[in-house]
Amino acid sequence: MTSAFLKLNLNDFGKGLLVAVCTGAIVVVQKFVLDCGIACIDWTLVLNAGVAGGLAYLVKNLFTDTNGKLGRARR
Repeated sequence: MTSAFLKLNLNDFGKGLLVAVCTGAIVVVQKFVLDCGIACIDWTLVLNAGVAGGLAYLVKNLFTDTNGKLGRARR
């Protein structure tokens, strides 16, 4: 079920958490490949990136309607 414009439901938060975890995992893999390995990973950066990714998803859902389009509140 999708949420209405300017509303979030539990499903939105679950998907936001999934995006946050995936974002963090991608940052870990990127740092592992580009730098020297697991010892060089900045876990604070990973956490911050995950939180930012999850919040960005929630903000996107907050400002889109049930069809996923940017919309305005109905009057």
